[in-house]
Amino acid sequence: MSIKIIAIIQARMGSKRFPGKVMADLGGKPMLRFMLDRLRPLEDDDTHLWVLTTTEPADDVISDCLCHNEVIRCYRGSERDVLSRFRAIAPDYDVIVRLTGDCPLLTAGIVRYVLDAHEEFGGDYTALQVDGLNVQVYESDALMRIESTTWSREHVGPPLGECHVVFLPSLSVDTPEDLER
Repeated sequence: MSIKIIAIIQARMGSKRFPGKVMADLGGKPMLRFMLDRLRPLEDDDTHLWVLTTTEPADDVISDCLCHNEVIRCYRGSERDVLSRFRAIAPDYDVIVRLTGDCPLLTAGIVRYVLDAHEEFGGDYTALQVDGLNVQVYESDALMRIESTTWSREHVGPPLGECHVVFLPSLSVDTPEDLER
């Protein structure tokens, strides 16, 4: 029996530090499309790529221009309750990969690496925590068990406990200056 995997990019236009960043120009295309192009090799019969955004009118551009024109699965839900967006589609999959739309340098190969580690080591949760290359992998039932706190509803997963951290320069895009860099 094959394992059904969903790779979810959460994206919205309402960033406080850099409004509209997921649609900012990066290499001649919107940053989110740049990211989608790099992640498309993940898709196959058992692995689906989705974009999760909000029902806010500002996010119509993500749903209408990117998802529908690029034929990417899209789900829209609560702006504040990100966890509810994940939970709405999680039951159809065995493994959930959480990605954020401000990590344009992420590749399908990096995501596959984390998925392979998750499969090898088992457990409910595996993560690559490198700013700008964040990948979180959850077993679907574990995602459904996350306690519904204010923090988890906005950030999805529980905060990490004790772990080893490698500090690298930030690769995420949170400000216009980050995009320039």
